[in-house]
Amino acid sequence: MFAFSSMGVKVDQQINRNTGPYVFRVSGQVCHRIGSLTPPEGQRHAYAQPYFYDTTNEVQNRIASVPNGCLTNRPREHIVMQLNDMLYDHNIIAQGFRTARDRIGSAAGDDFYLRIVSSRNQQGQQYTAPVADEVVGLVVGDFSDISSRKDIIIHSRSGQLQRINPLHPKYFALQYPLLLARGEDSFTEDIEYDTSAAGSSDVQRPHVTMLEYYRYRLHFRTDESPTLFRSGRLFQQICVDMYACIEDARLTYLYHNQDSLRMDSIQNIRDAVLQGDMFGYQVGKRFILPASFVGGPRYLFQNYQDALAVCRSLGPPHLFITFTCNPAWREIRRNLMPGQQTSDRPDLTCRVFRMKLEEMIKDIKERSCFGPVAALIYTVEFQKRGLPHVHIVVWLANRAAVSNGSGIDSIISAELPDPSVDPEGYAVVSRFMMHGPCGSARPSSPCMENGKCKKYFPKDFAEHTLLTHDEFVQYRRRNHGITVEKNGSILDNRHVVPHNIKMLLKYDAHINVERCHSSSMVKYLFKYISKGHDRAMVAIQRSTDAPSTSSHQPETAQTAVDEIRHYLDCRYLTPPEAIWRIFSFDVHYSYPSVERLPVHLLSHNNVVFSDFQELDEIANSDSFGFTKLMAWFDLNKKDDLARTLTYIEIPSKFTWKQDEKSWARCKQNRKRLARMLFVHPNAGELYYLRMLLNIVRGPTSFEDVRTINGILYSTHQQACNALGLLDDDNEWLYTLQEEAVTASAQQVRKLFIDILLYSEVTDPGELWNACWSLMGDDILYNIRSRYRLPQFNCSDAMLKDHILYELEDILISRGSSLESVKIPQPIEQRLYETNNTLLAQQLSYNTVELRDQAPVFLASLNSEQRHILDLILFSIQNRQGKQFFVYGPGGTGKTHLWSALTAKLRSEGKIVLTVASSGLSSLLLQGGVTAYSRFKIPIELTEKSTCDIKKTAS
Repeated sequence: MFAFSSMGVKVDQQINRNTGPYVFRVSGQVCHRIGSLTPPEGQRHAYAQPYFYDTTNEVQNRIASVPNGCLTNRPREHIVMQLNDMLYDHNIIAQGFRTARDRIGSAAGDDFYLRIVSSRNQQGQQYTAPVADEVVGLVVGDFSDISSRKDIIIHSRSGQLQRINPLHPKYFALQYPLLLARGEDSFTEDIEYDTSAAGSSDVQRPHVTMLEYYRYRLHFRTDESPTLFRSGRLFQQICVDMYACIEDARLTYLYHNQDSLRMDSIQNIRDAVLQGDMFGYQVGKRFILPASFVGGPRYLFQNYQDALAVCRSLGPPHLFITFTCNPAWREIRRNLMPGQQTSDRPDLTCRVFRMKLEEMIKDIKERSCFGPVAALIYTVEFQKRGLPHVHIVVWLANRAAVSNGSGIDSIISAELPDPSVDPEGYAVVSRFMMHGPCGSARPSSPCMENGKCKKYFPKDFAEHTLLTHDEFVQYRRRNHGITVEKNGSILDNRHVVPHNIKMLLKYDAHINVERCHSSSMVKYLFKYISKGHDRAMVAIQRSTDAPSTSSHQPETAQTAVDEIRHYLDCRYLTPPEAIWRIFSFDVHYSYPSVERLPVHLLSHNNVVFSDFQELDEIANSDSFGFTKLMAWFDLNKKDDLARTLTYIEIPSKFTWKQDEKSWARCKQNRKRLARMLFVHPNAGELYYLRMLLNIVRGPTSFEDVRTINGILYSTHQQACNALGLLDDDNEWLYTLQEEAVTASAQQVRKLFIDILLYSEVTDPGELWNACWSLMGDDILYNIRSRYRLPQFNCSDAMLKDHILYELEDILISRGSSLESVKIPQPIEQRLYETNNTLLAQQLSYNTVELRDQAPVFLASLNSEQRHILDLILFSIQNRQGKQFFVYGPGGTGKTHLWSALTAKLRSEGKIVLTVASSGLSSLLLQGGVTAYSRFKIPIELTEKSTCDIKKTAS
C-alpha cells in the first residue's frame, strides 16, 4: 500500500491454502520494479503514483490499490492517513516526491523525470529536494549526460516498468517504507570496515560485502529498534529479498565475467600460437557456475562423487538419520517477542536448529553415541514450508555392531515404550515418531497414493529384528498391546517410525534412524541427499541491446558458445533457507574430507585464462596450469615414501598446498580420502592412463607411467596390455564395476551397450554373465513401487529377463538388437508389461527362504498328512487337474498341511492361491484371503448371482 516499488517474483500461493503457519515461498528470480509517475488512462494508482499524482484523494487511492481478497479486513482510513502523514514528515523519499510534485507547476505538460540518485556526491542540473541532499531530484528535458547506470529514472508517463538495481542504496527503502520509515540507505559498495573493531586487521578487502552487511542487519541488538524483527510476514519477505539480492550479485558477477574467463588445454593453446592466434578470446570455451557456487549443478555433483568415494573406501554406510527442526523448542519460544509465532522468526529457527545439529554431530562423532565413527556426511535441506531438516549418513568403525538383530535393536527401536516404565520415552515417541493415521482411517493423508500409503504403513508385527538376503531390515515390532490415540485413531507398534530413544529424549524432535542396506542401492541414497532443492525453470539471456563487454573482441565464428544462454535451475526459496545462507551455515559437511585428483594426458590439462592474456605466455610457462598429477611426478623425484604409493594413495600421507602447487607431508595423522575423476572408455588413451595410475607406483613423468619392466611403450594402451590388463574382457568388467559404484543402473546399462557397440569385446556372452547383476538394482525397486509390494523378491532368472528387455530397448533406439550383439534373449514376458497385480503378488515370495522352509515342513508331517501331500503333488506334476477334499475336526493339522503344501510349491516358483471361507481362517494361511474377496463372490446369493470378475481384471 505504501511501497514505492513492486516486487517482481512468482509467489507460491498454493502452499498457504492448506492448514499450517504462513510461509512466504517464491520461485524464479526476484527483482524490484518501479513504474511511471502517472498511471495509464483507465488504470488505478499503484505504488509510487499516489505520492505524486492526484494527491487530493491520496488516502482513498492507497486503500483502493489493495486488491480484493488480499486482506481479511479492509484498511481503516484514519490509520492509513496517520501512516501517510508519518511518511511525509520523516521519510526523505516521500518528501522528495512531494517537493518535486510541488515544483512541477507549469511544466506539467512537458516530459519530466524523477531521479533517485545512487551516489551521494554527484552534481548536476536538478531541483534537489531540500529534505535530503542528492537523493530525489526532478529533471526536465534531457538527462542522458548526468544519469548513472544505478540511478532510478522514473518517467512521467512511460507506462513501462523498470528494474531497480539491487546495489542502489534506496533499494529496500523503496519497497519497505514502513520498516525503513526514514528512507535509510541499505547496502552500498563503499561501506568501509571499522578498523578499530577487534579482528578487523585480518580482513584483506577494504569494503564490507553485501553478505556481511545483511548478516549484520539480521542480528538482534538491544540498543536498536526491533521493528524489523516484529514485522511478522513482512520479515519473512525481506529475508527472502535480502538473500535474493546476494545471489543475484553473485550470478551477475559470473554473468559479466564470462567474457573475461576462458578454459582450454595447454596443447590447444600451443596449437593456437602456431596458427598465429595471440590473445585469449581467440580460443577456449566459457563456463558459468563453478563447483564452488553452492547449490549449482557442479557443486551438487561433486558432493555426490565425494560421498561415493567414501563409500568406495569404507564400504556401504551403516546408519541413515533424518533430523527435523521442531518449531516448538523452548529455546525458540522463550526468545519470541510478545504476540509472535515461530513462523514470524525464521532467524531464531535456523540458529537454534544449527546449534542442535552441531551438538548432534558431536554426539555421533566425538561422543560415539552409536559407537566409534569412521566417516560422516550430512546435507541440510528445507521442507516446502521452510523448516530445516538434515540427512546424516554414518559409517561405523565396527560394522559388526549392526550386522545382526540384537545389534540393531541396541541402536534402533520401532516400538512404543511402556508408559508405566518409561513415561517420558512414551510421550516423545507418541508425539514425534508415529506415522499416521492414514489408509482407510484418513484417505486424505499426504502419504496416500492410489489408496495406499507410500511408506507402506502399517508394517507387520515381528517378534525379532530380521535381515533378509539383501540385508533389508524388518524391525522388531511386538504386539504387546501398547497403543496411542492420534486424531481419533488408535495406533500401535505397526505405525512407529524407527528411532533412537536416547536421541529423541535429548533433542525433543523427529529423528528417524534407519539401518542402511548393504547393497548397490546405496548410490541412490547419496543421490537423494545430493539432489539439491526444489527448482523452477527460468532462462537468463543477454539483452539484444546490451553493450559488449569488450569493444576489442571481434565477432567471429571462433567465438565459443556461452553457457549463460542455457537454462538455469532456479530453486524455490523460503525465509529459513534465506537466513541459513545469509548466516553462511554449512549446507554440506563431510568427514573425512575427499581430495579430488585430476587425470589428464601430457599438455592436455585445462587452464583458465583471461580474454586478453597473451597465449605465448601461457604456452611457455612451466607453472601455469600445474596440476596435482604433475606435482606428484615431481614429488616422486625427491621423496622415498611417495614412491611407494599410487596416485590415489598420496592424499593419505601428503597434503596439497594450493599456493605452492606442491605436495607436502602431513604433519598430523589425519584421515583423508581421494578419488580420481571417472573417464569413459571411449576416451581412448586417457582411459588407459587412468587404469595405469591405479597400479603404477613412483613414476616421475608421463613416460614413466607407460614404462613396464624397463620397456617404454609408445601408448598407454600398450602398457596396459603388457601388464595383462587387456588379455580378456576384464578391462570392460572393471570399467562396469567401477561405474556401478557411482552411476544408476540405467547409466550402467547404457555404458554396457556403448562397450558392446563401440569397443572390441572378446566374448559378449561371458561379459553379460559376469556383469548382469550390476545393471538391475532399479528393476526390483520399480516393481515394488508399481505394485506396492515392499517385500517383493524375484528370482535371478526373472531379473535377468527384465534387464535384457531394458537393454533391448536401448539397442533398438540405436538400430541394433540383442541378437546382433550376441547376448541371450529374454525367456519370460516382463512382469510390469502384464499389468497384473495378482501375478506380481504371487511371484513376490522369497523362493530362497521357502526352499529352506519346505524340508522342515515336510519332515514335520505325520504319515496321513504326508500321504495326502504326495497325492496332491503327483496330480500337479502330471497335470491331472484333480480336486481334493480334506476333512477332519479342529486340531488335526489341516492348516499345517496347507502351509507345507504352499511352501513346497512356491519354493519351486509355482503360483498358489490360498483362500478360506472366513476371515479368521484366512489369517492362518500365508497370503490367505477370503473366497469372497479373491473370487468376487456376492455376499447375497440368488439364482442369477455371478462372480464379479472381469475378463481384463488383474
